[in-house]
Amino acid sequence: MKVLEHNGDSTNIEVLANYGNIASRKGISIVEITSKWCSSCKGLTVILQKLRDEGLINFLKINIDKNPSITQKLDIKTIPAIFFFKIGFLLNRDIEIYDYPFVKKGIMTGVTSENLLKEIIKLV
Repeated sequence: MKVLEHNGDSTNIEVLANYGNIASRKGISIVEITSKWCSSCKGLTVILQKLRDEGLINFLKINIDKNPSITQKLDIKTIPAIFFFKIGFLLNRDIEIYDYPFVKKGIMTGVTSENLLKEIIKLV
């Protein structure tokens, strides 16, 4: 399965959910806001691609170099930024752990919106 890449102008969360049919996809969809120059983004992209290949998520990558206005429109302060969707609904965003086991746990946190679990994962 190919990683979807968005190069057009996204103005809000609804547009993110609808791009690449994220809204109609079953299961969990993750949108990563990334950049060519961001080394953390590259590592996270590899992890998200692996989770996608395992059938755990749908994955959409949006490059801010090609779409610079998205950072202001979506109030993105740092990259990579992650948005979690389930059947098109935004559940959570920004799990800041970038190695494979913790991203997997972070996905569970993002999908369940359990703030306590999110804090525990940050402390580990």
